[in-house]
Amino acid sequence: MHMLCRDGANTNAHREKAVSDGAVRVILRKVKDGDFLDLLLPVLATLSSLPSAAEEMGKMGAVACLHKIMESGDKDSNAVKSCAAILQNICSYDKDELKEVKQEEAANGTISSVALRGTQKGRKKRHWIV
Repeated sequence: MHMLCRDGANTNAHREKAVSDGAVRVILRKVKDGDFLDLLLPVLATLSSLPSAAEEMGKMGAVACLHKIMESGDKDSNAVKSCAAILQNICSYDKDELKEVKQEEAANGTISSVALRGTQKGRKKRHWIV
């Protein structure tokens, strides 16, 4: 995992390797269990920039899990900010997931409530998703 965070020419290769070796599945399982959210969600956010990882997260039901975290978490926490970044990446690759997020947003306003308390960057992510 250390290699995911390093700058350099092989960063994407390391991320692709982590995804192909099952990192998304393992990390998302831990996240769904509520384990180490502040540590694992930023890793998922990094991996979600890859289409293959974002697609896998969508298939594994990450959107519903991320919404739960955003609803129940401290709106200013890094975990919630990572959730917003992951959702944006998933939605940019999968229009069906984007529809699901928009429906949830219309029903509950989860992303809007986070964005109102967040940074300018967070508000831009909310605007892009919704």
